[in-house]
Amino acid sequence: MNRGELLLLLGLGVALALLVARPADPPRADLCGPEWTLDPPRPSAGGDLVVTYTHPEPLRYVDLKVDGPVAPGVTLADLALLERRAWTYVVTGLAPGRYQLRLWGGRPHARVSNCQLEVRPAEGTK
Repeated sequence: MNRGELLLLLGLGVALALLVARPADPPRADLCGPEWTLDPPRPSAGGDLVVTYTHPEPLRYVDLKVDGPVAPGVTLADLALLERRAWTYVVTGLAPGRYQLRLWGGRPHARVSNCQLEVRPAEGTK
């Protein structure tokens, strides 16, 4: 092994050690873009979650899908009929855990945006 190969292996070993030793980032409560509004922003199990999605351009045939530890109820509560740029849904029946919110729109249906959030246990429970 020549000197160049030895230095390359040494450099790779240092880089690998730095990656392994790096502490993990703390988990975020949600991973949603600015187009998503959650009320409350940190939902608890058993409570209602109001989700509003705002899009810069009009969309048709919009639907919100929610996947997680349970299959919650999803009801369209409001939409901007004239502009078709904002949709508000009420999500009920949430249990603690991580949920994926996916907004679909258009024909054929295509995923428009994703949001990931953590639902906390209800206060007084573990």
